[in-house]
Amino acid sequence: WTMKEVTDAVKGGYWPNAGARGCFGGGAAPSVSDVIDYITIATTGNATDFGNLTRSEEAIAGIASFTRGFWCGGDNPSGYSNVIDYVTIVTTGNASDFGDLTGSRGQHCAVSNSVRGIGAGGSPTTDTIDYFQMASTGNATDFGDMTVARSNKACMNSPTRGVAGAGRAPGANVTIDYITFASTGNATDFGDLTVARGNAGSFSSSTRGVFGGGDTGSFSNVIDYVTIATTADATDFGDLTTATSDPGGTST
Repeated sequence: WTMKEVTDAVKGGYWPNAGARGCFGGGAAPSVSDVIDYITIATTGNATDFGNLTRSEEAIAGIASFTRGFWCGGDNPSGYSNVIDYVTIVTTGNASDFGDLTGSRGQHCAVSNSVRGIGAGGSPTTDTIDYFQMASTGNATDFGDMTVARSNKACMNSPTRGVAGAGRAPGANVTIDYITFASTGNATDFGDLTVARGNAGSFSSSTRGVFGGGDTGSFSNVIDYVTIATTADATDFGDLTTATSDPGGTST
């Protein structure tokens, strides 16, 4: 895909079928890790070693463009991190330093439209939203603020909007916010989840976003969904097979 083709596709409200690989980086097992693995999404099978992050972190926010994968911030025994790492997804090898967030934080979430990468909230509890241009390298810039300062949110996006829901502020939160990628400014209230919770998982198509599981004070099995192009409260989708906190979600 040329940059013009990608830009036209994003403006048209759909994603080109450009992603063949999924990458996972960092975590705790039980000590913090710098390992990056990858899978080929269309197949089944075990993950393969991709390389290493520039540092060992857990609670990292991950996003991707059609060509690059990014890991932002995180938490390690020395404290919270402001580091942004990136890899070129079609190759394998160690991550390179991209730049820094505007502040150090973990337990945040991130979204992208393949042009801009945006990170929101996090611990220590903040309402900050950052953004950076994914095709270049450099430090993040302030985008605006969330409607409620919180950590441990779940994020998803369409080609035009980024959506963040749930979280801890410090208790379980019901709020859903959204931003428009092409602009800068404070987030706008989208609606509410069916159940207030933190530590939910999320994924999306270009039209629908889904929140699953989380922590309400006890583990939850609730799955909610929203239609990203509208604003409204979330609707019940169904239930997970097991009530759980901190699930991970991915989608084609």
